[in-house]
Amino acid sequence: MFTWACDGTSPSTTLSGPTPISRVAAAPMVAAISPNAGSTTGDTPVVISGTGFLSGVTATFDGVPVTARFDTRYTDRIFLSTPPHGAGTVSVVVINPGGQFGRVDAGYTYAVPASFDFSGTWWGFPVDGSDLPLEFTIENNELLRASCDTSVVTFSPPLPVANGEFSFSRDGSTMTGKIVSASQAVGAIALAPCSAPLWEATRKP
Repeated sequence: MFTWACDGTSPSTTLSGPTPISRVAAAPMVAAISPNAGSTTGDTPVVISGTGFLSGVTATFDGVPVTARFDTRYTDRIFLSTPPHGAGTVSVVVINPGGQFGRVDAGYTYAVPASFDFSGTWWGFPVDGSDLPLEFTIENNELLRASCDTSVVTFSPPLPVANGEFSFSRDGSTMTGKIVSASQAVGAIALAPCSAPLWEATRKP
């Protein structure tokens, strides 16, 4: 830049250093919430996809905080389980560690478990990464059978499924389950060879 001397002599030129640029991380943007409806009891596994997610990202459902799982292999999505909430539609907010956030109004709907159809065969795996398949069958709000790999338990009389939940314990084998959306269920199992890991399942078409 130019500066004029006070005595009227020629201007002198001085070079100023570069102006530092402050970089602000972009706010996360939510493209989809899947599923976008689940049980009022919570625990529904949800995937939020979008852009701008950073390690340490969290989320809120109608202001209720939820810890999200961020995987560097899938930077366009985060994984979480919903908190319990009364029936109705709520806003979902995704928040990066720096405070930047993305909001989706009416992004998720809570419904009472009785509104879901429990009937059918549900199929899934333990969440510990093992590849042991598990299945259970519900008809008329009753659990008919459950299996893990080659181990099968048949119930006679069938076990009641109340408010979307069931449990059994027999000869050292135990299993609990909860229907958390129209197509998802979660629970825990100790039925050899499954050794008490948590599990997730979806209803077969």
